[in-house]
Amino acid sequence: MSKVNFGNVNDIGGQTVISGIASGFDTKAIIDGLKAAKEIPIKQLEDTISINDKKNKAFHDFKEKVEIFQEAANFLRNVPSMDKTLNSFNGRKVVMTTDCSQPIDNYIDVFADKGSDLANYSLQVISIAKAHARQSQTFTSQTTSVTEAAGGITSGLFSEGIFQINGIDVDLKAGDRLIEIKSAINAVSSSSVVTESIVQVSATDYRLVLRSNNTGIANSINITDASNVVSDVTFSNLQTPADATFNLNGIPITRSSNIISDVIQNVTFTLKQPTDAGKYGYLSINNDVEATKLAIKNFVGAYNDVALFVSKQQELDEDFKYKESAVLGNDSTLRLISSKIMTEMSSYVKGITSSFITIGEVGLAFIEYEGDDENPHTNNILRIDDAILDNVLATQYENVRRVFEFDFRSSSKTIANTGRTNALNTTAFSLDIDTSRAAGDQVRVTYHNGVTNVTINADYDGTTTSGAITGQKNTVLDGLSMIYVGDGTDNVSVTLTQGIADKLYNYLKDISKPGGDIELAIKSINDINTKYAEEVKKKKSDLDDYVEKLKSQFGRVEQMISSFNSTIMFLQAQTNASNNK
Repeated sequence: MSKVNFGNVNDIGGQTVISGIASGFDTKAIIDGLKAAKEIPIKQLEDTISINDKKNKAFHDFKEKVEIFQEAANFLRNVPSMDKTLNSFNGRKVVMTTDCSQPIDNYIDVFADKGSDLANYSLQVISIAKAHARQSQTFTSQTTSVTEAAGGITSGLFSEGIFQINGIDVDLKAGDRLIEIKSAINAVSSSSVVTESIVQVSATDYRLVLRSNNTGIANSINITDASNVVSDVTFSNLQTPADATFNLNGIPITRSSNIISDVIQNVTFTLKQPTDAGKYGYLSINNDVEATKLAIKNFVGAYNDVALFVSKQQELDEDFKYKESAVLGNDSTLRLISSKIMTEMSSYVKGITSSFITIGEVGLAFIEYEGDDENPHTNNILRIDDAILDNVLATQYENVRRVFEFDFRSSSKTIANTGRTNALNTTAFSLDIDTSRAAGDQVRVTYHNGVTNVTINADYDGTTTSGAITGQKNTVLDGLSMIYVGDGTDNVSVTLTQGIADKLYNYLKDISKPGGDIELAIKSINDINTKYAEEVKKKKSDLDDYVEKLKSQFGRVEQMISSFNSTIMFLQAQTNASNNK
């Protein structure tokens, strides 16, 4: 008898399926093959999502390095702020010498804030300021009462009541001991500016000591005692108050404190003891060259970190294909940013005619880096020539400054810079300010375009005597903002240069800010991954439905073949029965 009859027991999709019982087909193999074909585009999408996740992380790492580079540039660019500490070139170092018998710091300490004037001073300390101190008579104990009832007249005892120290009430109670009196006085110390202490001279000698919190004659201790609270207790001077007296460059000066910050702007003197008779301390406030060099080193290091990151992302293997780790190798955003950074780093400063105009002239040179175990071969790595940098910082500090920072020079103090962008496109102009003119014409700007003088307007927002001046879009002053404080009519000449660090900072800020190029690249990757993830989810759902459909279809085939076999067997049986008659 002929019939199809081969069977297999298999697992398909987690279900046990008896396949090919009637047909002899390997149903599992057929379904697995068809399923695998459908899984290929799903796997391709999942692989793309995985690669995009790596790109996403790489861009976040890149953004972090760019922000570090931006911050390093910020310290060299001359931040438009009243806070001079933000500019490394404003750092100051004080050099002190003396012809006295002891080291200079035994007599004087000097601190110069960033931005203080470079200058030399001679300082002779005549006397130092002293705080007023008064001591009481002797008391035999600090734990027994020294305060009698109000109106008492016992010698050596306080009386209950209120007295004043420098006009501030102090309230004593009958029975108060030295400890309670000290507490009562110190409770108002922040207002009276006097502090009380108990000094134990011996086992039977305790004294109250009043000391002014501030030095100087003007801070003497004054006790007012209308109720005779302290009149029966004797107080004597322990230290007479005194002002500090000193000569600065031969000028006699007196101050109530030994810490003096109101004689030279942004400079603080601390007087410790009088200098030897006829002797002086000599002070020189210089540029802090070491701090500036460190800031330049940080700038170079931050740039090199960015350059090495880009190099790793463009690293090729032996077949000249991007390495698996170079996930941003073909990314146009990374290439554009890298190219722009290199352009700014190798550019020259416009407007400077008599000194350095590139970072190469101050000892920063681009080299070809051979690479190491961690970093690939990289072109345009920066290297510092310490000898050149040290020399130019020591001898041409201001010229080095202008290579890096934004330099704004005005013929009048009525104008100051408050901001700028890289859209700025002039290095010299004049302002004709008349706030009484019609809006839009209050500020006229004249500059030379290389052929002739051109006059345009800048925007003005303010009162008749003060306001903000802003360069208009698509003009040479685009991105420049200034503050004006004057009498309403002024003519001001301005020259400016925009150094490498300033232009780099502006560019790096633009690309790393919310909505900047780096964030847009990350968003684009995330949007693509979100779309692909939805596609993967749908394709997997469709695939599950497809597999179920195949199983159903093959089941029906098995049923048809089984029915066909049954028919064959029936007919064969009928034929056999007929032949046996």
